Amino acid sequence: MRRNWEVSRRQFISLVGAAGASGSAVTLNCMAAVRPAAAPAPSMRVLNYRQAATLGAIAEQIVPADSGPGARQTGAVNYIDSVLSGYQREKSPLYAAGLQGADETSQLTFGRDFVDLDFDRQTGILKEMENGSAQGEIWKTVLSQEFFAMVWNHTLEAFYGPSDQGGDKNYASWKMMGFPEHSGTM
Repeated sequence: MRRNWEVSRRQFISLVGAAGASGSAVTLNCMAAVRPAAAPAPSMRVLNYRQAATLGAIAEQIVPADSGPGARQTGAVNYIDSVLSGYQREKSPLYAAGLQGADETSQLTFGRDFVDLDFDRQTGILKEMENGSAQGEIWKTVLSQEFFAMVWNHTLEAFYGPSDQGGDKNYASWKMMGFPEHSGTM
């Protein structure tokens, strides 16, 4: 039985999404030991297929689908790829390193890539990244907390931002919160 002060993950995100999206800036540290980038995946400008798949799984952990669509279905990966090819292109190396780090930690812990883990194991890996205890060589050159905070912020921007900015496909989150669709008057 849910107590009055307990809220679902989706309720919590809808209550604090805007505050989280305006969170701390992420600084870029040394990017040594990052695999060479492969060609971008179809429909992507920066992310290759593996990176897009890993990012989609991470975003879905942050805003999972329930009775409504989650981050993956509302276009979070496309939004983040667009951001990384545009006004925040300097963050692309941190994304490449962090996504590689998620796989490295998953391999060391469970012997499989992040996308191949079940939901609970993915959650465990992300908690380690968030608190700075994630295993892996990559985390000696890139702070897992910085990467996690950046992905968290970008995912919430994608989920709650207006559709015309590349996120919130079909205004799913706006509808969930009871906002009218964007009418071009804003």
